[in-house]
Amino acid sequence: VRRSLRTSNFIRNLPTPSRKRNTVPAGAKGPINILTATGLPSYLFELIYQKVKHQLVTPRRYKEKVRGGRVTKVKLPPRYRLLLVTSFLRRYPYYSELRERWGVSNTYVSREVRHIVPILATSINTIRWPRHTLQYNKHLHTVASIDCTDHPRCRSHPGQAFQYRGDVKYHFTAAQAVVGEPRSFYQVNLALGHNNDQGILKLTGMDSFLAETGLKILGDDGYTHPNIVSPEDMPACAADQLQKNTRSPVETAFSV
Repeated sequence: VRRSLRTSNFIRNLPTPSRKRNTVPAGAKGPINILTATGLPSYLFELIYQKVKHQLVTPRRYKEKVRGGRVTKVKLPPRYRLLLVTSFLRRYPYYSELRERWGVSNTYVSREVRHIVPILATSINTIRWPRHTLQYNKHLHTVASIDCTDHPRCRSHPGQAFQYRGDVKYHFTAAQAVVGEPRSFYQVNLALGHNNDQGILKLTGMDSFLAETGLKILGDDGYTHPNIVSPEDMPACAADQLQKNTRSPVETAFSV
């Protein structure tokens, strides 16, 4: 219990280690708050760290020139490496911003992003349909909710021609999410360019999946499928409101 409390206090407000321990560069500025930097609660950051810890235990080292022309070895411990990359994934800042925050070079930031992002993608496999019995909504008899949205892309390279929408004159990436009753992600699909709800449903093969399994899910008026319950299928005002309230987790999932 004492060890768990120490770990919890350490993660909640991760301080910058001293220069004597040579754990972070001298240019790192101020204390680092997990929630502010990454948008993740401390317990969730710790859970992710435990999943990838065995692949981050060996610090990456490099040499960087500092003032006076002196060559100094700079390294970050595993927790800080994960914190650097997760803070990058939250806002996608310029490397120069992270360079100033951590006192490292742009090359170091790029190396860590390219190294740790694939580790996160392969280690954190929590987005999947549950293997146990699905939890049904007792009123609507559905197992999940589905929705689709378009995300504008500021930096789209390579393949920008496939993501460009001529009428809006901007690049987009479409995302479709299926959120279950316990408010957990069951499936997430990405597609290039601008697509409507029905187009993504067919493009991802979700329409065939629902037809084969016989599962019923909630959706908005943009979907037309026998296994998708939309507001048009709920004529009563109270039932229509129930459908919208139950579908709210997938609507707010894109803001997360």
